[in-house]
Amino acid sequence: MVNSELKKCLEELDQIHEQIKQLHELIILLNSCERMEESYLIVSSQMQFIFPDTAGAVYLFNPEGGWLELKALWNIWHAPAEKLSAGECQAVRLSFSSLAPQICPVCKQPGLESEYDCLCIPMLAQGELLGLVKLMAPRDWFDENRLQLARTVVDATVLALSNLRMRKLLDL
Repeated sequence: MVNSELKKCLEELDQIHEQIKQLHELIILLNSCERMEESYLIVSSQMQFIFPDTAGAVYLFNPEGGWLELKALWNIWHAPAEKLSAGECQAVRLSFSSLAPQICPVCKQPGLESEYDCLCIPMLAQGELLGLVKLMAPRDWFDENRLQLARTVVDATVLALSNLRMRKLLDL
């Protein structure tokens, strides 16, 4: 019994170590980007390694239209919307992570509510909405460690995308 628990703990530590390595690689790659389009490809490719058991999408906020526009996808389980109304998403309205697909109309996916949880994390930079990360995973997959990892990954992504945006503004 003790050996099996120890083995499980070691496997979890190995997984966390691998996810941290992938996060570090994501940060390095994003910080090397010269164009936003390049960053979307990196996010799509790296997120599937950081969160292999999830499907996800990154939406960036278009302030002119008030829309969140799809920019990156990984491990697709359903056809995501190309645009979302920022005002419809509970996580965006509240400015904090929401794990509540039964409440948020944007997160509801017909036929998937009973099988999957949806985690929406707004991407905020200095109080300004930059976008939204949406993760879908099997029901009850999001434990405290995975929620914290998701928030950390989103924070790192926001910082890198904000820096890239600022560099582009300064180049003009």
